Amino acid sequence: MIIKNPIETTFYNFLFRGSGLFFGFITSIVIARLLGPEKLGEYSLAFWILTIVGYFVNLGLPTTVTKYISEYSGKKDYVSAGNILRNCSRWVFWAGILVTLLLFFTSPIIAGLYHKPYLSLYLRIGALGMIPMGLLAIYMAGFSGFLRYDLIAFLTFILSPLTFLLLLLALVLKKDVEYLFWVSFISNLLGAFLYYEFYHSKKYPYVKEGLPSELKSKLINYSQSIFVILLLEAFLWERFELLFLGAYSNESQVAFYNLGFNLANKVILLLPGALTGVLLPIMSEAYGGGEKERLMNIHYNSTRYLALIAFPLCAGGIFLAPRIITSIYGAEYLPSALIFAIVLLAGTVGSVSTASSSFLYSVERQKVILRFYILAVLLKLTLNLFLTRKYQAIGAVWVNFSAQVFFGVGVIVYVYAFFLKRKFPLIPALKIGLTSFIMGFVVYLLSSFLPGVFGLIVCILLGVILYPIILA
Repeated sequence: MIIKNPIETTFYNFLFRGSGLFFGFITSIVIARLLGPEKLGEYSLAFWILTIVGYFVNLGLPTTVTKYISEYSGKKDYVSAGNILRNCSRWVFWAGILVTLLLFFTSPIIAGLYHKPYLSLYLRIGALGMIPMGLLAIYMAGFSGFLRYDLIAFLTFILSPLTFLLLLLALVLKKDVEYLFWVSFISNLLGAFLYYEFYHSKKYPYVKEGLPSELKSKLINYSQSIFVILLLEAFLWERFELLFLGAYSNESQVAFYNLGFNLANKVILLLPGALTGVLLPIMSEAYGGGEKERLMNIHYNSTRYLALIAFPLCAGGIFLAPRIITSIYGAEYLPSALIFAIVLLAGTVGSVSTASSSFLYSVERQKVILRFYILAVLLKLTLNLFLTRKYQAIGAVWVNFSAQVFFGVGVIVYVYAFFLKRKFPLIPALKIGLTSFIMGFVVYLLSSFLPGVFGLIVCILLGVILYPIILA
């Protein structure tokens, strides 16, 4: 069994995320420009509902698979690792059948609650993709647990461009939201098939036996707590405001919010995400091997590295927000610029806090994260009732900002207060923050002399060059 070293793993994770985000980014531009704000709002609301429903298929099992396959790999017990994957994939399959049937038959009721008849058809098509989506997530989690991000990157290079071409074909032939969901179904089905075949062709362990009662109990207990956490996490990170925005406003407001939110997430997930994506399996491996000092060092160093990457992305994105939105998506989406900037700022705090949340997951203190999520979601619910109803998309984004910052700062403070033997690297973080601000401000001043898309690209490249010079 080949397990990659941290540098190699991070590199391949960057390739995997980078290729997926690149094609996702190009796809979002094509969809936004060809559909327009109103149709994009329809697509965004239905897609968000399907995303939330998907959590009831996965049931926290992909995270469980990654954590325990990493842990048992650290113990060189590959038979148990294969047994975990096989049984968890079966649980996801049966959950997928139940969720598919429930969503298919209740979609008209959901459409009626929102007073949006088009939702019924979109949700029924989306329901058909629930089982392949769940199985795809499980096998991807299995490869993550074995730290085989090179294989995930390879399969992503196949699936992402193919999905993009299918979406482009569907939009060119007929600009209808319905066909986008058919493409998602085909993509998930093909992805699940490829991951299944690839896993077995590489002869990874897949033990056709029942789980030992102790291990089964451990998996169920862990996945139950993870499911609750991930559901709360979805409410915190996955545009929970759309639940209210879809009811209180029109489709254009939904589109402006969703576009700005998604673009900011793509920026944060690209470089910082390449590191955060490997933290849980690497920390779990250290924890499973009893290397507590190494575990604390991984956490401390990853916090600094995340700040080093996320802060300049945040500063540059905020200063160039209007240029980025109008150059990429068109002037009709200018209201998304402020939303993009605010979500980017909140996402930076969340990105840095990922080191602390991954630490808590790896040492099986997920109940601590659960408490912070409950408090953050309650804050979101309260603020949504006042801000989103009155200020629509702008109110929704400030609700999101408040909850994300509350959670991120809370988790960081907790880990450093109760687990680590050292202080938070505040001085380095302030230095990085000041450097990022100066870089962003200089690029903003230069941007007035560099119009157009080409000028925007030059500004971004100048920022990349200026940042390490100023930091030094």
